[in-house]
Amino acid sequence: MLGFFKKRNTVKQYEKLELINDLPELPSSVEYSSFFKKDEPFLYFNRKKVKQAFDSFNEEQLADSIYESIQSRWVSDICRQLGKSYSIYQSQHFQLVTCENEKYVGSFVRSMENIHQRISKALGSIYVEYETRLPIFIIDNNESYYQYIGNFYPEEGTFAQSSGVFLRDVIPHFVFPKNDYAISVASHELTHALVSHLEIPLWLNEGLAVNMETVITGFNPFRLSQQKHQKHEDFWGEDEIQEFWSGSSFSRPDEANELSYQLAQLITRTLAENHNAFYAFVNDAHYSDSGEKALNTHYGIGLADIIENVFGEGDWTPAPKKWKDFTG
Repeated sequence: MLGFFKKRNTVKQYEKLELINDLPELPSSVEYSSFFKKDEPFLYFNRKKVKQAFDSFNEEQLADSIYESIQSRWVSDICRQLGKSYSIYQSQHFQLVTCENEKYVGSFVRSMENIHQRISKALGSIYVEYETRLPIFIIDNNESYYQYIGNFYPEEGTFAQSSGVFLRDVIPHFVFPKNDYAISVASHELTHALVSHLEIPLWLNEGLAVNMETVITGFNPFRLSQQKHQKHEDFWGEDEIQEFWSGSSFSRPDEANELSYQLAQLITRTLAENHNAFYAFVNDAHYSDSGEKALNTHYGIGLADIIENVFGEGDWTPAPKKWKDFTG
């Protein structure tokens, strides 16, 4: 009987990389160390310095080659900064830095590649294919995790807790805290990554991510029950809706955070019922007016019309001139 049972052959979807210590020769006017902020716990890019350097390159191909080599060196340097127990692994679409064992790495990589395939297929013409692999840092303690991502938040303020982020930096990358790997978080953040080339409003960005998260996991954490609907009616007013359109309500540490995600999911799901119009709308929507002009072009309605159908009459139209009151 034992002859009928064979061990399944599994193809390894990743390889372990050696840390990189040097770079191909850069133009004499450019130094690798000049790309980063000074006196920081991690290598954070100085966007102004990077732009100045890349603007000085004459050939696009040369710039692309240098970008790829800088990414490899930077990922190695972050790996060193995180500690000796960390290693770098590479798959088709990702570079993973973690101190977890290879069994975990194999499971993580398979999940991420599968999610990438499903999300890119679902997004269709909306998503962008990156020319280089996307780095992922899994940081093994919360103190270091929040220290790292803190560089990407305003210096002052109170913000909602984080279980993983996609950072739209010079080199776009993911950062996750060490915990039981959550497919829902990866689905959400990978959606952000694949639409990061679009200048869409935050409510649409989060609406896409939450709805894709639901498609991938089959679980809807923001389902709008009758009780939650009442919470929405009690919360949203003319000032609060401007916080939503500006995007500032998503970073509030109170109930506005969850309610913003729920409302974004509801609006996005409603619009997505008309597939052709929706793809055109997403490609044209701009954060400067919260997508109002694009919605009028492709649906013949305004954002206020959608909100009015949910909460009744009110002054729901995006008013960008008021947003500075919430965003500084």
